[in-house]
Amino acid sequence: MPNESGAAILTVFSKLIDQIKSTRPVRTDGKSLTTGFVYSQMVLGRMVDPGDYTNPWSPMGGSTLQDTVKSMPTSPASAGNSAPTPDPKFKKAIQAAFKTAELVDNMIMVTKDSSFLEYPTQRRISLNYEGIISSMQPTPIPPISPEIQKQIDDSKKVLYEFDDEDNIVGKSKLYKTYVKNSQAFAKVKKDYADAQAAALADPIKADSWPQTSVFYQQQVDEAWDTFKTEGAEKIERALDIIESVGVSMQDHLIAKSRKLYDAWNLGLAGVPIAMPYSYIEPTRWYDLEDDDEGWQRLTTTSNEYNSHTASQDETNFKNHWESHSSSSGGGGAIGFAFVFVAADGGTSFASSSASSSGSSSSGYQFHNDAKNLTIELEYGMCTIHRPWLLGDLFYMKNWYSVNNLKNSISDGSIDNQANSDKTQLPMIPTQFLVIRNVKIRTTEWGQDSQTFKAMHSDYRSEDQSESDYISAGGGFSLGFITVGGHGSHSSNDSSGDSSGSTSHSGSSDYGWRFMDDTLEVRGAQIIAWLSEIVPACAPLDDPGL
Repeated sequence: MPNESGAAILTVFSKLIDQIKSTRPVRTDGKSLTTGFVYSQMVLGRMVDPGDYTNPWSPMGGSTLQDTVKSMPTSPASAGNSAPTPDPKFKKAIQAAFKTAELVDNMIMVTKDSSFLEYPTQRRISLNYEGIISSMQPTPIPPISPEIQKQIDDSKKVLYEFDDEDNIVGKSKLYKTYVKNSQAFAKVKKDYADAQAAALADPIKADSWPQTSVFYQQQVDEAWDTFKTEGAEKIERALDIIESVGVSMQDHLIAKSRKLYDAWNLGLAGVPIAMPYSYIEPTRWYDLEDDDEGWQRLTTTSNEYNSHTASQDETNFKNHWESHSSSSGGGGAIGFAFVFVAADGGTSFASSSASSSGSSSSGYQFHNDAKNLTIELEYGMCTIHRPWLLGDLFYMKNWYSVNNLKNSISDGSIDNQANSDKTQLPMIPTQFLVIRNVKIRTTEWGQDSQTFKAMHSDYRSEDQSESDYISAGGGFSLGFITVGGHGSHSSNDSSGDSSGSTSHSGSSDYGWRFMDDTLEVRGAQIIAWLSEIVPACAPLDDPGL
């Protein structure tokens, strides 16, 4: 690694991906509870303006979208007209819901090297899903023998809860406990491994590890005992029965999926085209000051990145990033370092590629000669909920997609679908990784200290903000961490509801500053997506082909 900033950011990436992948739930036999997941690391972080997503409209608030529109008050100027004037608060709430649905509706290509790739022409999850449920056709199901049917019914009672019409309404309490215990067991195993690695890296701790390891081993044993004794065998036996025998519910679920999609296909766009409603948890994922939603802190020091051994994921991503920046920027690739990515404050670079040039037309230049850096940041996983999407459909047997062959939707694998557009819906993004409040500090910035001070002073005068944080001027990056580059956000927006209100300005929400030998990036940004591979389907060829 030619510079310490590059080594530091690659170590941050490695620690983040390790934290995320190690928390995936598994069965007691070590098998994953999912069909496979893909981590897609963005080359540059996507800056988040809280004003785009604050307080989105939600039907769970107690009213339908139509009721909300009808209840909008009429302004005095329009009192004599039949059409009411919408309250700005409601307009902003619906706009935030629209932007949220747009954010999570883009399909991402399957890759094997942790890189983020979108399709050459934009593809929508909602449109492909709508086409799938419209083309699903179940085959005639022969009667199931009484013995097998009893096994299926008994297994379903173990796994699910039902309403008065025998419709599945969710997992049973025992099943939820099983998933919770699986996640807890995975965590304590990771804690043991982390503690062991830390002890072996420290001669003093290593000497006492045989004694201190007893504590961590006891946690692993207790988590295993809890996992195994609180119904694991009963749940796994029920899962095995249903997976091996199959359940005759194709007709019901296909009809229900179409009804569900129509119910959640709402008028969010402001034009006569419906858009499926989606939402994100935690609710205030965009708020850089909210500390009540489980945000985690991560710190990387010079001792860690100097002794760090690159993982395969890290190597793959480094190659992808350098290749991407080289092909996009022109000139020799600079690799992971501070680089300019936007020439002026009017250019948004959330989806652009990093330039490989070390200098800019403005006369600023990065030398990347800093030493002994410490990088601190907060991160959190945000979960995407699509109430209109019924994932149970993809696990059903005995159906086909009209005018399509077997496995035309997904073949259930990562390898065969990587960098391919041959399947209709190979994977669905289910989470995204957000970082915020990044701080990079050292007392040995080298020549870049003057560069940062000059940029901060010049761009602060352009931003015309009373805050120390600026959002105008040219943007730059350190690896996937985006710094600045957005145009000035001159207006201060406020919104309120019965529970309180929020206000923000562009400078304070996604600005940056360089003070007291610390480079601070205040805003939140999306840096990666996690997607679940769709199980192999359709299970049959269309018999008419």
